[in-house]
Amino acid sequence: MEKQLLDATRPETVKAQIKNAAIGNLRTCVTLLVVLHHSLLAYVHYAHFDRHHYLSSTAPIVDGARWLGFDLLVDFNDIYFMSLMFFISGIFVIPSLRRRGPWNYLSSRIVRLGIPFMIAVTILMPAAYYPSYLQTGADLSFPSYWAGYFGSYGWPAGPAWFIWVLLTFDSVVVLTALLAPALIRKSAMMPNWLTARPFTALALFLAIALGAYLPALDAFGPTHWFSWGPFAVQASRLLLYMAFFVAGAVAGSEGAGHELFGKTGPFARWWLAFAIVGCAAFGGIVLIQIETLRQSSAYSGPASPVIAALLFVVTCSAISIALIGGFIRHVDQSSRWASLLSSCAFGIYLVHYVALTWIQAALVGINEPAAIKAVVAFVATLFGSWIAVALLRQQRSLRYIL
Repeated sequence: MEKQLLDATRPETVKAQIKNAAIGNLRTCVTLLVVLHHSLLAYVHYAHFDRHHYLSSTAPIVDGARWLGFDLLVDFNDIYFMSLMFFISGIFVIPSLRRRGPWNYLSSRIVRLGIPFMIAVTILMPAAYYPSYLQTGADLSFPSYWAGYFGSYGWPAGPAWFIWVLLTFDSVVVLTALLAPALIRKSAMMPNWLTARPFTALALFLAIALGAYLPALDAFGPTHWFSWGPFAVQASRLLLYMAFFVAGAVAGSEGAGHELFGKTGPFARWWLAFAIVGCAAFGGIVLIQIETLRQSSAYSGPASPVIAALLFVVTCSAISIALIGGFIRHVDQSSRWASLLSSCAFGIYLVHYVALTWIQAALVGINEPAAIKAVVAFVATLFGSWIAVALLRQQRSLRYIL
């Protein structure tokens, strides 16, 4: 089992490991959606800033300029895009594990994910949250703030939460390979079964996803986060993320070159139908939210949380499938610029929060509409982060972790 491991979350891996450019393009697109999502949070209608405890705010920077339209886009993206990121990451795990073996695979993941996580939570995130702290009116130098960041000021991990959770999921797969290697071997049969019986598989997955999400949602609510130092994750979604990661690992157990991910596979054949279903389910969520705010008796019964959770899972699953299939069908070529962006995608995810919060803070005092500020924040953050990562990747040692 001791063979070469190709990293499952880096652009270099996409280039070397898979023959499916669509999956690489989709992963880059989801990274851009993360940057866009964070760019809009300062300008949503429901944004609020807590001057007594800045970490209780809806976003690090909150601007007075708002647009209600951003609420819909933010809520829509929030439902599916991180689950989709875990699914995509899972696609590459089992082929990589087979090539390298459990211990070599795990040690590589610790280096490639653990080191960036530690850099993020000790250097990058303090720099990202400092302008948020200054918005409280406090007058504290950055060195003094940094010294208290790991205790007095909460030690938030920001977007880096995804990295440690992904590393944990990778570790679970390694543990499975060590304790039950037959499961890893038998997973090779699954892509053919998924291709032959896609709707049976979908029904099974929806049941698992709902079972993972609904009890946690009922127990912890939609906004509670587990946190211990920088190790934080949204409580109601942890098992849902695990379900998507495992689903990706099962679907990708024979590699992304399998016909399951081909133009004649179920993802590509049914992508438009799933897009329609996902949008309709999201419309149902919006309707429930509106009627709940109006305290409508039609949606005030005990079934409402169950219906909302079901619509959430359907939206999350359907939109994820639609994007995978849509990219396989229509975005399966890689241009030079797409390749350059893909090679920096992980680094952009890692560093973008630093650029974004400072740019948003600089825009607070400017009297412009929310839409203009959001576009400026997104474009400046994306290109600033891209340039910074491209320059950092000129160093061989940094290229390995960026």
